[in-house]
Amino acid sequence: MKNRKLKNYIIYPRFQLTLLLANILVAITALIMVYYKVNEVFEKLHQMGEKINLTPGHPYYNFVKTSQQMMNLNLSWAFGFSIFFTVITSLFISHKIAGPIYNLKKYFININNNQEQPEMKFRRGDYYEELPKIINAAITKLKEK
Repeated sequence: MKNRKLKNYIIYPRFQLTLLLANILVAITALIMVYYKVNEVFEKLHQMGEKINLTPGHPYYNFVKTSQQMMNLNLSWAFGFSIFFTVITSLFISHKIAGPIYNLKKYFININNNQEQPEMKFRRGDYYEELPKIINAAITKLKEK
C-alpha cells in the first residue's frame, strides 16, 4: 500500500473541506441534541426525587449525579470518536470523488492546450468509474471526424 500523506488526500480543497465541515456540523448537532436530551432525563430523575420528598442528602441524588457524570463522560468519548471518524470518512470519500474531477479537469485543460493525451483513466476504487470509457469513446469519435 502506498504511503500517503494528508495533503495527498485533499486534492480539491474547496469541495473536500466544505463537505468535511458540513459533515462535522451535522455530527456536532446530533451529538449536542443527544447530550441535552440525556441530561434532561437526569434532571427529571432529580425532580422525581424532590416530588416524593426525598431529603437533600438522600443517596438517590448521589446515584443520579454519579450516573449523570458517568453518562456525560461516555458521551464525551463518543463525541470525540464520532468527530474523528467523521473527519476520516469524509476525507476518504471526498478523495474518491475529487480525484476523478481533478483528473477530468487536468485532462481537458491539456486537450484545450493542444497537448496529446493518453486514454483517460481513473484510479482503481474512484467514483464515476464509467466516465473514462465514455470520454475515451467520445474523443475517439471526434478524432475520426
